[in-house]
Amino acid sequence: MFKSATLYTNNVKALRRFYGNVLELDITESAPEQFTVRIGESLLTFKHTDQPAFYHFAINIPGNQFSMMKYWITDRVTLNRKRGAG
Repeated sequence: MFKSATLYTNNVKALRRFYGNVLELDITESAPEQFTVRIGESLLTFKHTDQPAFYHFAINIPGNQFSMMKYWITDRVTLNRKRGAG
């Protein structure tokens, strides 16, 4: 787990909407060129860059909350499904 991290993006507005409006996470700081979102105990800052960037990371969810979280998230995003998986 990390306390804070900074990632760069060429699409700050879309990511701010996704984390704030879709995932309903707490945006702790916001400016036109950057924002910070709280995910559990961690702070994740996205800063503007002109370079296209792509990140893939996981958010740890306690095992006893996984089914509830999966149900909650399916109303907000399309989940990837592996062929043959439930």
